[in-house]
Amino acid sequence: MYLVKYSAGDPASIVTGYHHLIATAKQNPEYRGFQSWFVDSEGKRIKDGLETAENVVAAVCEVYIHGYQEPVRYVARMKEFNKHQALWNQMPVAMLGKVAIANAHRQADPALSGMYLPEEVGQGYVDAEVREVPAEQSAAEPEGK
Repeated sequence: MYLVKYSAGDPASIVTGYHHLIATAKQNPEYRGFQSWFVDSEGKRIKDGLETAENVVAAVCEVYIHGYQEPVRYVARMKEFNKHQALWNQMPVAMLGKVAIANAHRQADPALSGMYLPEEVGQGYVDAEVREVPAEQSAAEPEGK
């Protein structure tokens, strides 16, 4: 998990890496995996490896949980998530796929709520202001004690 600041005027956000989110999902004994794919403007599934920024309009992810009658499905639409910033300009298909996977997993498992990927909440890190604290001040007890 990372604490990041996307712009100087915004508060910091806590984000998690994609692999950490999946590893956390696997800790649920009812978790049975997931499947994801991309669709074109006609709603047809695009064959793996043939996805391009020009033909992908959405990414779909289904998460399988033991005991659920149907898989939990999430559809992420390119026009809703692609704000044409940073990595979204370089690899929009990969970014959209991660968004679909993350949202489907959060819907399937409440333990994952609050775990957001950088692809979902921002586009880059802003250096935070660093204020040095003298050693003697940092070792002192907080005021009021």
